Amino acid sequence: MSRFSWHKSIVIKAAAISALAVSLATYAAIVVNRRDDVRRFEERRYAEVEMVLQAAIDPRFQTKAEEIARVAERLVVIEAIKGGALFDESGHALQVFGERPLTDFQAVMQTGRQIFLTRDANRIEFYYPPEHSHTPFFIVVRAAFDELPELEAIGELRAVLISLAAGLAGALAATLFTLFWVSLPARRLARAARQIVNDPAMIEEAVRLKSGGSEIGALNHSLDFLRSTLADIWRTKVLVAEAILETSPFAIVQMTAEGTPIFANPASTTLFGRDVIHSFGTSPLVVRDVEAQSRNNLKFEIDSHKDLRLIEVGNGQPGRYAMLGSLVVGKDTRSAYTVGLMADVTPLQEARLGAEGIARDLQAQVRMAGLKELELKLMLESCLTLLGSGKAEEVHIDAAPFAREWLEPALQIGLVAHAESSDEGPQVAGAQDDLRSVVRLSMLAATARCGVTPVDLTFDLRGINFETVGLEVVARPGGAGTQRPCSVDANLVLAALRVACKRIGAQLGDVALNDGVSQVRMTLRGAAERMATGMKAPKES
Repeated sequence: MSRFSWHKSIVIKAAAISALAVSLATYAAIVVNRRDDVRRFEERRYAEVEMVLQAAIDPRFQTKAEEIARVAERLVVIEAIKGGALFDESGHALQVFGERPLTDFQAVMQTGRQIFLTRDANRIEFYYPPEHSHTPFFIVVRAAFDELPELEAIGELRAVLISLAAGLAGALAATLFTLFWVSLPARRLARAARQIVNDPAMIEEAVRLKSGGSEIGALNHSLDFLRSTLADIWRTKVLVAEAILETSPFAIVQMTAEGTPIFANPASTTLFGRDVIHSFGTSPLVVRDVEAQSRNNLKFEIDSHKDLRLIEVGNGQPGRYAMLGSLVVGKDTRSAYTVGLMADVTPLQEARLGAEGIARDLQAQVRMAGLKELELKLMLESCLTLLGSGKAEEVHIDAAPFAREWLEPALQIGLVAHAESSDEGPQVAGAQDDLRSVVRLSMLAATARCGVTPVDLTFDLRGINFETVGLEVVARPGGAGTQRPCSVDANLVLAALRVACKRIGAQLGDVALNDGVSQVRMTLRGAAERMATGMKAPKES
């Protein structure tokens, strides 16, 4: 019964699929050809009606719609056509004769077709433009649609019968081919495979399979080669296995379910720096998971992580690193063994750690160079402020964007660790460049007087009243454990800040340093362009 089921799954399924594919392909080809026959029949019918019209219309009266309609009526009487209509260039129906056509002038112009099928299977309508009818009119003719001749279109029943016959022929060919070229050779191949499994010692005495240029022949040749190879392995399997384990460059440790090692090759002795089997009672196999930074027993580490892990092996000397993998032998039996495979990657790991250290040092140097460059740029900006510029037009603007402009590179490069600013944006009066210098220099002055970088900076710009705006900048040491002395000259920055404040009429208040916290306060002119406290109002002219 099993043989018949196996035989049916190969032969009958192939025959059924072949029959279905051939039948569908044949039927599709017939349908396509039949549709093409119908199209050609419509084109011939169109040409026949066109010849009848051209022959019936008198050239002397081809410009008169009434004469053409009269001729068309006679054609309807003799049943050469069934009806139609004449249209002028504007689409107006001039004459209608016989059966009124369903196709109007608008449909003709939109579709651009010349043959129109109707709901009545016995009627078809043709459109003849002036170049076809040799008249100045657009003619739509309704004609009879005769049945296709028997030899021109294959009927539905005949198409089905031809498809079934072709499918049966394809199924027969597929059955014969599958039976003699696939099924029977596959059975012989299966018998040879069963002999290999049942009696490995008698592999070479089994009947040789026929090889050839086909895929089955190539498979037979490969199976014969496999049989001879398995015979050699069977005779020397113990010696080969021991040689592989002893000479393997990977450390291999076989453990029981309790984690007791029962086998360890010489590579594992080199990796752990001791005899793993005999020293286990006094020195368990403990490794450190480099990623999780945890120390566990080797068996526990294998059971906890099934993927490859980087471990550190401590053996009383500088630690060695290895990639740990594992497999379980006989996991479905009562006595399953866990095999740990470790590849010594100590040189690679040490090189990686060294490269990471060099990369961190280089990144620190780059950050330091960028910080120094920014500090030098800010000091140069202070010097340029001291040099001064020409009288500029005063404007009313929000000065808070100038603070954000200064903070962006400072935060990115590490001059400022954390920054806070008020959401209020009062209007400040003064020249735009001078206002920008005052805001930037006030933040730089607070940072420089703090003495270290990075700093935590607070920028507060608030309106006191309609005429005055208060500016306060507070800087305190930030970034715990990473401070460095600030190389910006605080005196130079304060001098530049005083000069910038004088240009816009701002009043510089407290510049204090208490317990490492630097504070800069000033009062700016508000939207009224004069200050109500501490400054003179403009003289009235």
